[in-house]
Amino acid sequence: MTMALHSNLSPSAAKRWIACPASVALCSKLPKLPSSRNAAEGTCAHSLGEELLTGKIPSKAHLLALEGQERKVDGFDIEITEEMLDGVILYYETVKDIIDKLKVDKKPAAVEAKYELRVVASSVDEHLFGTGDTVVYQKGSQLFVIDFKFGYRVVEVEENEQLSIYAIAAMDTLKCDAFDRVTLVIVQPRARHIDGPVRTWETTPKELRRLAAELKKAVAETRNPSAKYESGPWCRWCDGKAHCPENFKGVQEVTKADFSGMTSPTVAKSLPPVAGLSFEQITKALDWEESIEAFFSAARARINAELEAGREVPGWKLVEGREGNRVYTSEEAVTEEFGGLLGDKIYAPKKLITPAKLEKIVGKGKLDHLTTRPPGAKKLVRDMDPRPAATQLTVQEDFASVPSAGGGDIKTDLEGLM
Repeated sequence: MTMALHSNLSPSAAKRWIACPASVALCSKLPKLPSSRNAAEGTCAHSLGEELLTGKIPSKAHLLALEGQERKVDGFDIEITEEMLDGVILYYETVKDIIDKLKVDKKPAAVEAKYELRVVASSVDEHLFGTGDTVVYQKGSQLFVIDFKFGYRVVEVEENEQLSIYAIAAMDTLKCDAFDRVTLVIVQPRARHIDGPVRTWETTPKELRRLAAELKKAVAETRNPSAKYESGPWCRWCDGKAHCPENFKGVQEVTKADFSGMTSPTVAKSLPPVAGLSFEQITKALDWEESIEAFFSAARARINAELEAGREVPGWKLVEGREGNRVYTSEEAVTEEFGGLLGDKIYAPKKLITPAKLEKIVGKGKLDHLTTRPPGAKKLVRDMDPRPAATQLTVQEDFASVPSAGGGDIKTDLEGLM
Protein backbone atom coordinates (compact mmCIF):
# COMPACT_ATOMS: atom_id res chain seq x y z
CA MET A 1 0.00 0.00 0.00
CA THR A 2 1.44 3.39 -0.97
CA MET A 3 1.61 5.92 1.84
CA ALA A 4 0.23 9.41 1.39
CA LEU A 5 2.69 12.27 1.31
CA HIS A 6 1.17 13.70 4.49
CA SER A 7 -0.34 11.64 7.28
CA ASN A 8 -3.46 12.64 9.19
CA LEU A 9 -1.76 10.91 12.13
CA SER A 10 1.37 13.06 12.12
CA PRO A 11 3.52 12.82 15.27
CA SER A 12 3.58 16.63 15.57
CA ALA A 13 -0.22 16.58 16.00
CA ALA A 14 -0.26 13.60 18.38
CA LYS A 15 -1.37 15.58 21.42
CA ARG A 16 -4.37 16.76 19.42
CA TRP A 17 -5.52 13.46 17.87
CA ILE A 18 -4.98 11.53 21.10
CA ALA A 19 -7.11 14.02 23.06
CA CYS A 20 -9.58 14.77 20.22
CA PRO A 21 -9.89 11.65 18.03
CA ALA A 22 -12.78 13.12 16.00
CA SER A 23 -10.46 15.84 14.67
CA VAL A 24 -8.71 13.37 12.35
CA ALA A 25 -11.82 12.62 10.28
CA LEU A 26 -12.78 16.31 10.30
CA CYS A 27 -9.38 17.49 9.05
CA SER A 28 -9.20 14.79 6.38
CA LYS A 29 -12.19 16.41 4.62
CA LEU A 30 -10.71 19.91 4.62
CA PRO A 31 -7.95 21.63 2.65
CA LYS A 32 -4.80 22.23 4.66
CA LEU A 33 -4.48 25.81 5.88
CA PRO A 34 -1.67 27.83 4.24
CA SER A 35 1.67 28.02 5.98
CA SER A 36 2.42 31.02 8.20
CA ARG A 37 5.49 33.25 8.24
CA ASN A 38 6.43 31.84 11.67
CA ALA A 39 6.30 28.29 10.31
CA ALA A 40 8.39 29.31 7.30
CA GLU A 41 10.94 30.91 9.63
CA GLY A 42 11.18 27.63 11.55
CA THR A 43 11.60 25.69 8.31
CA CYS A 44 14.44 28.01 7.30
CA ALA A 45 16.22 27.48 10.63
CA HIS A 46 15.81 23.70 10.29
CA SER A 47 17.27 23.77 6.79
CA LEU A 48 20.32 25.69 7.99
CA GLY A 49 20.78 23.23 10.84
CA GLU A 50 20.65 20.24 8.50
CA GLU A 51 23.06 21.88 6.04
CA LEU A 52 25.58 22.60 8.80
CA LEU A 53 25.34 19.11 10.27
CA THR A 54 25.66 17.37 6.90
CA GLY A 55 28.52 19.58 5.68
CA LYS A 56 26.58 21.35 2.94
CA ILE A 57 27.57 24.46 4.90
CA PRO A 58 31.27 23.70 5.57
CA SER A 59 31.70 25.44 8.93
CA LYS A 60 30.18 27.76 11.52
CA ALA A 61 32.14 30.62 9.94
CA HIS A 62 30.45 29.95 6.60
CA LEU A 63 27.10 29.80 8.38
CA LEU A 64 27.64 33.16 10.10
CA ALA A 65 28.49 34.71 6.75
CA LEU A 66 24.88 34.09 5.68
CA GLU A 67 23.52 36.70 8.11
CA GLY A 68 21.30 39.22 6.37
CA GLN A 69 20.61 37.01 3.36
CA GLU A 70 17.07 35.96 2.48
CA ARG A 71 15.64 32.59 1.53
CA LYS A 72 12.31 31.91 -0.13
CA VAL A 73 10.42 29.45 2.09
CA ASP A 74 6.80 28.43 1.48
CA GLY A 75 6.18 31.67 -0.40
CA PHE A 76 7.74 33.93 2.26
CA ASP A 77 11.02 35.86 2.06
CA ILE A 78 12.74 34.84 5.29
CA GLU A 79 15.75 36.83 6.50
CA ILE A 80 18.58 34.88 8.10
CA THR A 81 19.06 36.82 11.32
CA GLU A 82 21.71 36.73 14.02
CA GLU A 83 19.16 35.20 16.40
CA MET A 84 18.42 32.42 13.91
CA LEU A 85 22.10 31.67 13.42
CA ASP A 86 22.68 31.54 17.18
CA GLY A 87 19.84 29.02 17.47
CA VAL A 88 21.20 26.89 14.62
CA ILE A 89 24.65 26.83 16.24
CA LEU A 90 23.15 25.76 19.58
CA TYR A 91 21.35 22.90 17.79
CA TYR A 92 24.52 21.92 15.91
CA GLU A 93 26.69 21.93 19.04
CA THR A 94 24.11 19.94 21.01
CA VAL A 95 24.09 17.20 18.36
CA LYS A 96 27.87 17.16 18.02
CA ASP A 97 28.30 16.97 21.81
CA ILE A 98 26.00 13.92 21.97
CA ILE A 99 27.93 12.20 19.15
CA ASP A 100 31.30 12.95 20.77
CA LYS A 101 30.21 11.59 24.16
CA LEU A 102 28.94 8.36 22.60
CA LYS A 103 32.24 7.90 20.80
CA VAL A 104 34.14 8.32 24.08
CA ASP A 105 32.27 5.31 25.52
CA LYS A 106 34.11 3.14 22.96
CA LYS A 107 31.31 0.58 22.59
CA PRO A 108 31.87 -1.92 19.76
CA ALA A 109 28.95 -0.68 17.64
CA ALA A 110 29.46 2.36 15.43
CA VAL A 111 27.90 5.69 16.35
CA GLU A 112 25.37 6.62 13.66
CA ALA A 113 23.72 9.99 13.04
CA LYS A 114 20.77 10.50 10.69
CA TYR A 115 19.41 13.93 9.80
CA GLU A 116 15.87 14.65 8.59
CA LEU A 117 15.22 10.91 8.82
CA ARG A 118 11.90 9.61 7.51
CA VAL A 119 10.59 7.19 10.15
CA VAL A 120 7.45 5.02 10.31
CA ALA A 121 5.96 3.70 13.56
CA SER A 122 4.92 0.46 11.85
CA SER A 123 4.45 -1.31 15.20
CA VAL A 124 1.58 1.12 15.83
CA ASP A 125 0.15 1.93 12.39
CA GLU A 126 1.62 2.28 8.89
CA HIS A 127 0.06 5.75 8.62
CA LEU A 128 1.89 7.03 11.69
CA PHE A 129 5.08 8.48 10.24
CA GLY A 130 7.11 11.66 10.12
CA THR A 131 10.56 13.16 9.78
CA GLY A 132 12.89 13.29 12.78
CA ASP A 133 15.25 16.27 12.90
CA THR A 134 18.19 14.22 14.19
CA VAL A 135 18.48 10.60 15.32
CA VAL A 136 21.78 9.54 16.91
CA TYR A 137 22.25 5.94 18.00
CA GLN A 138 24.68 3.19 18.91
CA LYS A 139 23.12 -0.25 18.85
CA GLY A 140 23.51 -2.03 22.14
CA SER A 141 23.89 1.32 23.88
CA GLN A 142 21.79 4.46 23.40
CA LEU A 143 19.28 6.14 21.12
CA PHE A 144 18.90 9.92 21.03
CA VAL A 145 15.97 11.65 19.31
CA ILE A 146 16.74 15.37 18.98
CA ASP A 147 14.13 17.95 17.98
CA PHE A 148 15.01 21.52 17.02
CA LYS A 149 12.14 23.91 17.75
CA PHE A 150 12.55 27.55 16.78
CA GLY A 151 9.27 28.89 18.17
CA TYR A 152 8.70 30.97 21.30
CA ARG A 153 6.03 28.74 22.83
CA VAL A 154 7.58 26.45 25.45
CA VAL A 155 7.45 22.73 24.62
CA GLU A 156 8.08 20.27 27.46
CA VAL A 157 10.33 17.30 26.77
CA GLU A 158 9.13 14.97 29.52
CA GLU A 159 6.77 12.35 28.06
CA ASN A 160 6.53 14.45 24.91
CA GLU A 161 4.13 12.65 22.55
CA GLN A 162 5.77 13.78 19.31
CA LEU A 163 9.31 12.81 20.31
CA SER A 164 8.16 9.55 21.91
CA ILE A 165 6.49 8.57 18.63
CA TYR A 166 9.65 9.52 16.73
CA ALA A 167 11.61 7.25 19.09
CA ILE A 168 9.19 4.35 18.51
CA ALA A 169 9.31 5.00 14.76
CA ALA A 170 13.11 5.19 14.82
CA MET A 171 13.31 1.78 16.52
CA ASP A 172 10.86 0.34 13.98
CA THR A 173 12.68 1.91 11.02
CA LEU A 174 16.12 0.87 12.29
CA LYS A 175 14.72 -2.60 13.13
CA CYS A 176 16.24 -2.41 16.57
CA ASP A 177 15.16 -2.48 20.21
CA ALA A 178 18.69 -3.17 21.40
CA PHE A 179 19.20 0.05 23.33
CA ASP A 180 19.91 0.36 27.05
CA ARG A 181 18.11 3.68 27.16
CA VAL A 182 16.45 6.25 24.97
CA THR A 183 16.89 9.99 25.44
CA LEU A 184 14.58 12.64 24.03
CA VAL A 185 16.15 16.07 23.49
CA ILE A 186 14.48 19.40 22.71
CA VAL A 187 16.61 22.32 21.53
CA GLN A 188 14.50 25.47 21.81
CA PRO A 189 16.69 28.59 21.79
CA ARG A 190 13.93 31.23 21.79
CA ALA A 191 11.64 29.86 24.50
CA ARG A 192 12.41 30.90 28.07
CA HIS A 193 12.39 27.82 30.33
CA ILE A 194 13.62 27.28 33.87
CA ASP A 195 15.75 24.35 32.60
CA GLY A 196 17.32 26.34 29.78
CA PRO A 197 17.09 26.04 25.99
CA VAL A 198 18.27 22.39 25.82
CA ARG A 199 16.17 19.89 27.77
CA THR A 200 16.38 16.10 27.95
CA TRP A 201 14.24 13.25 29.22
CA GLU A 202 15.35 9.63 29.47
CA THR A 203 13.16 6.56 28.98
CA THR A 204 13.57 2.93 27.90
CA PRO A 205 12.52 0.80 24.92
CA LYS A 206 10.23 -1.12 27.27
CA GLU A 207 8.35 2.05 28.26
CA LEU A 208 8.11 3.14 24.62
CA ARG A 209 6.62 -0.24 23.66
CA ARG A 210 4.03 0.21 26.42
CA LEU A 211 3.22 3.62 24.93
CA ALA A 212 3.00 2.04 21.46
CA ALA A 213 0.22 -0.26 22.73
CA GLU A 214 -1.70 2.78 24.04
CA LEU A 215 -1.16 4.62 20.75
CA LYS A 216 -2.69 1.68 18.88
CA LYS A 217 -5.90 2.20 20.85
CA ALA A 218 -5.77 5.97 20.23
CA VAL A 219 -5.32 5.43 16.48
CA ALA A 220 -8.24 2.99 16.43
CA GLU A 221 -10.42 5.59 18.18
CA THR A 222 -9.69 8.16 15.46
CA ARG A 223 -11.42 5.77 13.03
CA ASN A 224 -14.47 5.35 15.23
CA PRO A 225 -17.49 7.04 13.54
CA SER A 226 -18.63 8.11 17.02
CA ALA A 227 -15.24 9.53 18.06
CA LYS A 228 -15.51 12.49 20.43
CA TYR A 229 -14.42 16.10 20.02
CA GLU A 230 -12.38 17.59 22.83
CA SER A 231 -11.35 21.23 23.00
CA GLY A 232 -7.97 22.28 24.39
CA PRO A 233 -4.65 24.03 23.63
CA TRP A 234 -4.12 21.66 20.67
CA CYS A 235 -6.99 23.40 18.82
CA ARG A 236 -4.62 26.28 17.99
CA TRP A 237 -2.90 24.25 15.25
CA CYS A 238 -5.89 22.21 14.08
CA ASP A 239 -6.91 22.74 10.45
CA GLY A 240 -10.51 21.95 11.39
CA LYS A 241 -10.94 24.54 14.12
CA ALA A 242 -13.24 26.77 12.06
CA HIS A 243 -15.56 23.82 11.42
CA CYS A 244 -15.43 22.19 14.86
CA PRO A 245 -18.73 21.80 16.78
CA GLU A 246 -16.84 21.76 20.09
CA ASN A 247 -15.26 25.14 19.37
CA PHE A 248 -18.63 26.53 18.38
CA LYS A 249 -20.11 25.23 21.63
CA GLY A 250 -17.28 26.98 23.50
CA VAL A 251 -18.08 30.31 21.84
CA GLN A 252 -21.69 29.97 22.92
CA GLU A 253 -20.79 28.88 26.44
CA VAL A 254 -18.54 31.86 27.09
CA THR A 255 -20.70 34.48 25.41
CA LYS A 256 -24.01 32.86 26.46
CA ALA A 257 -25.13 33.81 22.94
CA ASP A 258 -27.61 32.11 20.64
CA PHE A 259 -26.26 32.57 17.11
CA SER A 260 -29.23 31.02 15.33
CA GLY A 261 -30.85 33.52 12.97
CA MET A 262 -28.33 36.23 13.84
CA THR A 263 -28.23 38.90 11.11
CA SER A 264 -26.30 41.69 12.81
CA PRO A 265 -23.15 41.92 14.97
CA THR A 266 -24.86 41.92 18.36
CA VAL A 267 -22.68 39.37 20.13
CA ALA A 268 -20.98 42.07 22.20
CA LYS A 269 -24.33 42.96 23.80
CA SER A 270 -24.53 39.49 25.32
CA LEU A 271 -21.04 39.53 26.86
CA PRO A 272 -21.09 40.12 30.61
CA PRO A 273 -18.83 42.84 32.08
CA VAL A 274 -15.65 41.25 33.45
CA ALA A 275 -15.76 43.39 36.61
CA GLY A 276 -18.98 41.67 37.63
CA LEU A 277 -17.70 38.09 37.16
CA SER A 278 -16.29 35.83 39.86
CA PHE A 279 -12.78 34.42 39.52
CA GLU A 280 -14.35 31.01 38.85
CA GLN A 281 -16.34 32.45 35.93
CA ILE A 282 -13.32 34.31 34.54
CA THR A 283 -11.02 31.28 34.68
CA LYS A 284 -13.70 29.11 33.08
CA ALA A 285 -13.94 31.63 30.22
CA LEU A 286 -10.12 31.67 29.87
CA ASP A 287 -10.16 27.87 29.50
CA TRP A 288 -11.79 28.49 26.11
CA GLU A 289 -9.59 31.45 25.11
CA GLU A 290 -7.17 29.66 22.78
CA SER A 291 -9.91 27.57 21.18
CA ILE A 292 -12.09 30.59 20.49
CA GLU A 293 -9.19 32.68 19.17
CA ALA A 294 -8.21 29.75 16.94
CA PHE A 295 -11.81 29.44 15.73
CA PHE A 296 -12.08 33.08 14.67
CA SER A 297 -8.54 33.10 13.24
CA ALA A 298 -9.42 30.13 11.01
CA ALA A 299 -12.76 31.72 10.08
CA ARG A 300 -10.98 34.90 8.94
CA ALA A 301 -8.40 32.85 7.04
CA ARG A 302 -11.14 31.01 5.16
CA ILE A 303 -12.99 34.19 4.20
CA ASN A 304 -9.69 35.80 3.17
CA ALA A 305 -8.84 32.80 0.97
CA GLU A 306 -12.26 32.97 -0.70
CA LEU A 307 -11.89 36.69 -1.45
CA GLU A 308 -8.30 36.27 -2.66
CA ALA A 309 -9.60 33.64 -5.10
CA GLY A 310 -12.08 36.19 -6.51
CA ARG A 311 -15.19 34.74 -4.91
CA GLU A 312 -17.71 36.94 -3.11
CA VAL A 313 -18.46 36.64 0.60
CA PRO A 314 -21.55 38.59 1.69
CA GLY A 315 -20.68 41.38 4.12
CA TRP A 316 -16.90 41.22 3.61
CA LYS A 317 -14.29 42.58 1.20
CA LEU A 318 -10.51 43.01 0.89
CA VAL A 319 -8.99 46.50 0.94
CA GLU A 320 -5.48 47.73 0.28
CA GLY A 321 -3.33 47.98 3.41
CA ARG A 322 -1.24 50.96 4.37
CA GLU A 323 1.82 51.38 2.19
CA GLY A 324 5.16 50.56 3.73
CA ASN A 325 7.98 53.04 4.32
CA ARG A 326 9.83 54.24 1.23
CA VAL A 327 12.93 52.32 0.19
CA TYR A 328 15.63 53.22 -2.31
CA THR A 329 15.35 51.56 -5.69
CA SER A 330 19.14 51.80 -6.03
CA GLU A 331 21.49 52.84 -3.20
CA GLU A 332 24.30 53.25 -5.73
CA ALA A 333 22.25 55.76 -7.75
CA VAL A 334 21.41 57.77 -4.61
CA THR A 335 25.07 57.89 -3.57
CA GLU A 336 26.13 58.96 -7.06
CA GLU A 337 23.57 61.78 -7.20
CA PHE A 338 23.83 63.16 -3.66
CA GLY A 339 27.13 61.82 -2.29
CA GLY A 340 29.11 64.80 -3.54
CA LEU A 341 26.70 67.20 -1.85
CA LEU A 342 26.48 65.46 1.54
CA GLY A 343 29.72 63.53 1.81
CA ASP A 344 29.72 61.11 4.79
CA LYS A 345 26.50 62.71 6.07
CA ILE A 346 24.60 60.64 3.51
CA TYR A 347 25.29 57.54 5.65
CA ALA A 348 23.61 56.61 8.92
CA PRO A 349 25.66 57.16 12.10
CA LYS A 350 28.00 54.38 13.21
CA LYS A 351 26.47 51.91 15.67
CA LEU A 352 28.11 49.33 17.90
CA ILE A 353 27.59 45.74 16.81
CA THR A 354 25.44 43.68 19.17
CA PRO A 355 26.95 42.06 22.29
CA ALA A 356 26.26 38.59 20.86
CA LYS A 357 28.19 39.39 17.67
CA LEU A 358 31.08 41.06 19.51
CA GLU A 359 31.36 38.09 21.89
CA LYS A 360 31.84 35.77 18.92
CA ILE A 361 34.91 37.84 18.03
CA VAL A 362 36.49 38.54 21.44
CA GLY A 363 35.46 35.36 23.22
CA LYS A 364 32.75 34.14 25.57
CA GLY A 365 32.58 35.89 28.95
CA LYS A 366 34.70 38.86 27.87
CA LEU A 367 31.70 41.21 27.91
CA ASP A 368 30.06 40.15 31.16
CA HIS A 369 31.19 43.33 32.97
CA LEU A 370 29.97 45.54 30.12
CA THR A 371 26.51 44.12 29.46
CA THR A 372 23.20 43.60 31.22
CA ARG A 373 19.85 42.04 30.35
CA PRO A 374 16.79 44.28 30.78
CA PRO A 375 13.99 42.42 32.58
CA GLY A 376 11.25 41.08 30.33
CA ALA A 377 7.62 42.12 30.61
CA LYS A 378 5.59 39.96 32.98
CA LYS A 379 3.30 37.48 31.25
CA LEU A 380 0.11 35.86 32.49
CA VAL A 381 0.32 32.04 32.31
CA ARG A 382 -1.33 29.07 34.01
CA ASP A 383 0.10 27.87 37.32
CA MET A 384 1.24 24.59 35.69
CA ASP A 385 3.83 26.57 33.68
CA PRO A 386 7.33 25.40 34.79
CA ARG A 387 8.74 28.92 35.10
CA PRO A 388 8.97 30.40 38.62
CA ALA A 389 6.45 33.06 39.57
CA ALA A 390 7.64 36.65 39.03
CA THR A 391 8.63 38.59 42.13
CA GLN A 392 6.00 41.16 43.04
CA LEU A 393 7.09 44.28 44.96
CA THR A 394 4.90 45.71 47.67
CA VAL A 395 3.95 49.37 47.37
CA GLN A 396 6.49 50.24 50.07
CA GLU A 397 9.29 48.29 48.32
CA ASP A 398 8.43 49.80 44.96
CA PHE A 399 8.79 53.36 46.31
CA ALA A 400 11.54 52.66 48.83
CA SER A 401 14.23 54.34 46.74
CA VAL A 402 12.08 57.32 45.73
CA PRO A 403 12.54 60.45 47.90
CA SER A 404 9.43 62.07 49.32
CA ALA A 405 8.38 65.41 47.80
CA GLY A 406 8.76 67.00 51.23
CA GLY A 407 12.14 65.48 51.87
CA GLY A 408 10.86 62.84 54.30
CA ASP A 409 10.75 59.06 54.10
CA ILE A 410 8.11 58.02 51.57
CA LYS A 411 7.79 54.58 53.21
CA THR A 412 6.83 56.30 56.49
CA ASP A 413 4.50 58.64 54.65
CA LEU A 414 2.75 55.69 52.96
CA GLU A 415 2.37 53.78 56.22
CA GLY A 416 0.75 56.85 57.72
CA LEU A 417 -1.85 56.81 54.99
CA MET A 418 -2.73 53.12 55.38
